[in-house]
Amino acid sequence: FSWICTNIIECSVDVIYLSFSLLNRLKQFTSTLAQLCFSDFQDHREKTFTIFFYH
Repeated sequence: FSWICTNIIECSVDVIYLSFSLLNRLKQFTSTLAQLCFSDFQDHREKTFTIFFYH
């Protein structure tokens, strides 16, 4: 891996930047997923509670 990089510091900075962008994307994805799940739960709340209480 190190032979690809001409400068170790430059390489590590690139790696850190890549890691941060990946983390950011993952965070965005999970928050979107959570929002979708939460809205879905809100939509089917009465139905869910009815099923929960009568089973």
